[in-house]
Amino acid sequence: MPEHTLPRFFRHDADIITKNVHYFPGDEAISPARYESAIQGGYLSCVTFTYGAARSFGLPIDTETFERWKRITTATKKIDDYIDDDTQRYADVLAHADPSTSSLSSLLADANTTILDQPTYDNLALLEHSVSPYPEQYQQLFYSAAEVAKIGLAKRRAQSVDQYKILLEQEALATAPLLYNSVSSSVKDHSNYSKFTDWCQYALELGTLADSGQDLMRDKQEGLISFDVTACHALSIALSGRTAAHGMLKRRASLATARAVITRGVSGF
Repeated sequence: MPEHTLPRFFRHDADIITKNVHYFPGDEAISPARYESAIQGGYLSCVTFTYGAARSFGLPIDTETFERWKRITTATKKIDDYIDDDTQRYADVLAHADPSTSSLSSLLADANTTILDQPTYDNLALLEHSVSPYPEQYQQLFYSAAEVAKIGLAKRRAQSVDQYKILLEQEALATAPLLYNSVSSSVKDHSNYSKFTDWCQYALELGTLADSGQDLMRDKQEGLISFDVTACHALSIALSGRTAAHGMLKRRASLATARAVITRGVSGF
């Protein structure tokens, strides 16, 4: 496969997910086996979903962008997991972080009371390799992570389902830039790039609300929610994504996105 091209649909090419498709300086320190271990367990389904939408807008998604999306979505899941373990500590650490002098792996290590596992270190290193040549992207990554941590803390303190839904929408808005700000310059220069950024915001809002509605009862049991919850609350949160779903459909990305989602079963997520 040429270095800077991707197939329009990759139904039969699981390697595009599990293998490195674009090498950044520093990647040579991480073996293929460690790469595969590091890249698993994240929000990788979001990559195929986003890729399908981007292609429906005619955006020239190259291997650099695709690989960076893989690393960002995996790191987001790992950071989410660590934040859930101690939201206050991570919010404090990330809020005072200086992206010009700190690395994500060192911040997580400072905020965590246990030793980070090797796949997490490798994943964050891979992410930093992919964004370090672009200081603006690197800063955005830090600031978005800090904002998500602060929102995570506020979610635990929410006293009503309505307040909780507002915070979920804010969380989605804070996460969406991680996708659309991490693309190559050729993608940002495309005439449909602004439509794609709008789609990302709607898609993240829909996904966040739907997942949170589904997980509401479990999150309450795990101590992540302060107010009393019911099945009606869960349904209310999930149905709040209707406006976002309508916004996605208006951007006419649904067909290609659906095709991308179908590939998840073949790609192993």
